[in-house]
Amino acid sequence: MSSDSGPTETSNLDPKEINTLLQNEKLRLDITNTKRFRSTEWVFKLISVVPSLVAIGGLLITTNQFLTQQRTGMIEQNLRSKAQSEDSRREFMRPLLAKRLEIYLEASEQAAKLATSQDPKIRQIAHDRFYLLYYGPMVFVEDKDVSEAMVKFNNNQDLKHSLALASALRKSYFRSLRFTPEEWQKEQEDYAADSARMNSDFVEFPSPGR
Repeated sequence: MSSDSGPTETSNLDPKEINTLLQNEKLRLDITNTKRFRSTEWVFKLISVVPSLVAIGGLLITTNQFLTQQRTGMIEQNLRSKAQSEDSRREFMRPLLAKRLEIYLEASEQAAKLATSQDPKIRQIAHDRFYLLYYGPMVFVEDKDVSEAMVKFNNNQDLKHSLALASALRKSYFRSLRFTPEEWQKEQEDYAADSARMNSDFVEFPSPGR
């Protein structure tokens, strides 16, 4: 017996069949590799876009910070401008406030003299000065509360109404320390528009005698 092995399985195949088998095996391997590649393809795609996403995220953060700083700066600038404007307008009011205080103090002093003094000469001087203020400077500086207190003292020149007038003058002055010209104007009495009151309350005033 011969020791040589028998012929192989492929030895009986036609060369065309062998070629077909090889092509099929290659196709099978290609399909397998394609499936493996597709299973990891998204990972490679994600890795490829990460730098772009990081760059875009950084740009968005930087842009947001810039816009926030711009808005904050504009708000702060507007607040500073408004504060400076308010300070300028209140600075404009200082001379008027000083004059108001001066007139208020004198009106309170003359009212007190009329309410308490027994000396005819003192009362005459106080009477003349009080009504000069009453019809002149007080009209320019007084607010509505002071105007009402002045009218009440005009009608009842006693200590009670003198003290009430002094209190109204004090409150009016301290309330107006932070006024702007517009706020000042709102508190002023408009005598020209109140002709009925002018014809009743401000035509007659008491004589200095008791």
